[in-house]
Amino acid sequence: MLHDDGAGHLRLLQQELANRGLKSDLDTRGTFPRLRIFAAAEIPDVAEFDNNVVAVSYGPDTWFSWPWAEPIARVAHVESAADEIFHALCDDQDDRQPAADD
Repeated sequence: MLHDDGAGHLRLLQQELANRGLKSDLDTRGTFPRLRIFAAAEIPDVAEFDNNVVAVSYGPDTWFSWPWAEPIARVAHVESAADEIFHALCDDQDDRQPAADD
């Protein structure tokens, strides 16, 4: 079995976040690949660390997780993870992109 460093899962999440109007960059330079997410209106007081997501193993499953080891959703549930991240980073912002049907 090949070692999965999580980058493939993060690319799928990156696509889902883009569908919600969030930009992100995949950083594969460190020990663990991470997805740096840019909220619609970046909050200056929020450290870059807070807007990172990694894909890590919790027991037998791989999860998307905040960098402080708080699970977001299993990697099999990419849409749920994107929704959770979107709400965590954008809920208090009025400048979100409207849906195409609005």
